[in-house]
Amino acid sequence: MKRRPEQQTKNRRPHGSGRPPWIKWFVWGVLIFGGVLVLWALLLMATRGVDIGRFVDQGWGQYADVIVRNKIKALWHGAFMTFCAGGALWFLATGKGLRSANGRASARPTRYSS
Repeated sequence: MKRRPEQQTKNRRPHGSGRPPWIKWFVWGVLIFGGVLVLWALLLMATRGVDIGRFVDQGWGQYADVIVRNKIKALWHGAFMTFCAGGALWFLATGKGLRSANGRASARPTRYSS
């Protein structure tokens, strides 16, 4: 009961790829999470007046505006940093940053080095 060759290599990564197959899904997950943070920040910006009113009702007074502003800034900052991390992971996962102009790995010595 030997497997056919196409079944044996179906779930394996190609030789020399050097990256695990799940890395693509992880990077996409990071980028999607950044998108969720952007949507959350936009939603908070749209309902800013309601949030300020809720904090005023809780007794925060003049600090309510500052609290809501800082929440919005924190969400935008988190979204930006998440996209930066996702971009860096994408850059590292694709291997474009590790290649030189001639297509060889930059840390690999050439045959005719001086």
